[in-house]
Amino acid sequence: MIKFVGLLMAAAMIMSSSVVSGSFVESRNRLPMSLSGVISELQDSVTELSTACIIPSRTLTATEKQSILQTILGGAPDANSKAMATDQGLAVCQPSSLDEIVNSAVACQGSVIFVPSNTDLTQGEGLMEMLGPAMERILSTSTSKGSLVVVCNEQMGAKVTQAKLEAAAAPILQSLTDKKTIKSLQDVFSSVTYVTANQVQDTLLANTKTSPADVMALVKTVMEQAASATPTSSMWDQKMAKQPVELAAARKLLTVYKQVLDNANRVINDATASNTALVTDFGALVDATLKQAQDTFTNENKKLLGTAVGKQLSSSLSTELTSGWMHGAFEAQLGLLQDASFATFRQALGKLRLGPTLSSDMTAIVQDTVQQFAKTVQGLLPSSGSSSGKTRAADSRAALSRRLTEFCHDRLQAAEASGQFKPVPRKGVTVGMHWLLPKPFGNDFRQEPWMTHATDNMVYVPRRPTKVTEVPEESIIQTGDWRDQVVPSPAGRDMVFMQ
Repeated sequence: MIKFVGLLMAAAMIMSSSVVSGSFVESRNRLPMSLSGVISELQDSVTELSTACIIPSRTLTATEKQSILQTILGGAPDANSKAMATDQGLAVCQPSSLDEIVNSAVACQGSVIFVPSNTDLTQGEGLMEMLGPAMERILSTSTSKGSLVVVCNEQMGAKVTQAKLEAAAAPILQSLTDKKTIKSLQDVFSSVTYVTANQVQDTLLANTKTSPADVMALVKTVMEQAASATPTSSMWDQKMAKQPVELAAARKLLTVYKQVLDNANRVINDATASNTALVTDFGALVDATLKQAQDTFTNENKKLLGTAVGKQLSSSLSTELTSGWMHGAFEAQLGLLQDASFATFRQALGKLRLGPTLSSDMTAIVQDTVQQFAKTVQGLLPSSGSSSGKTRAADSRAALSRRLTEFCHDRLQAAEASGQFKPVPRKGVTVGMHWLLPKPFGNDFRQEPWMTHATDNMVYVPRRPTKVTEVPEESIIQTGDWRDQVVPSPAGRDMVFMQ
């Protein structure tokens, strides 16, 4: 079998459809056989060359890929060419299927040109669909590591591209091989470089070069292994073999999943009359409906729940239902509870009498209404999603308090403007005034020059037995100075004597 494959390869090389186009040659034969065809055209002019397999991400269009390839090679190769080689010593494979990608990556000694699209980098998906199998085959068959050259978009930059690509590759690398040392792209490739399209050729030519004979021998080995009757099964191939089971699980469980979602939403919709009726035990209703939905989905087909699709759908069931209800029905219930509390508040205000204490009575009713709202809203909270529900309930309570307070303020202003309400007058303020006398009793006779011999204390006995001097209003009006009525004078009618 191997000899037959060798003869076929030799015949294909002789009959190769390689075409010389400007400064490079290209071939449209199947890979990796076409790689030998373009290298054979350069054997006479090139003693060493570098090889690489170009791998695009999922959403990279054919136009974008062709434009990048033209920039890399410095020319305009045929879009259908499988292999191209420049006279500078760079041979590039352009595979179109997964089988060609994994074989060409090994034939190029593990050197890969990866072209991610901005869409895949932004979403974090579609980056490893072709690069993952290529890395897995490189690890299982190659003895030496190749190089990875990532073509970066100038808008996104090398740092952002590197961060997003490494984040997408981290979970894939753990399943490529049984070796625990494979944790990053640097463990798969000897060098990982992030450059623009016009820097790719110089970067690859600067790497270790190989003689054309060695490359052609490696291509022959890869083709013989691919045509072998007992190909080596890889971990990636085993995962691909499990896809029919996943597809069957998705086909059956997705139908059940949709039915369970529709039935659960119908129960909530009927109980709340399409979010127009207040259900004070809404939280208990949500918990019961969610449990019933989970039990129905679990008991429908337990065998398929062990698949990746089954686990994902089972975990996302409660999340999708709870998030939908918390953003829809729960918000509607909070609004209905606010309206009901406001209606009760209006009824309580109608029973108040217009009196001096109307303002304090309104404040008391506001506090009672808000407290009753806080008690009732606890019944609206389901056990799942309680953190976000409590936050929304607190915001709704604060909004209700502001609404009631503003309503009371407007009603008081309207009643006061119409004359129906008069606030309680303010209490009078009593002001006490005290006169501090530096002397015991006004004019001290001891300050007179002829009375300096008097050293005894003077005793003042007012006319009133309470010893409190009150100044009548008439006296102040007549004299204009109240101090004359307070400060005693020895010449007055009061008794002043020496002790």
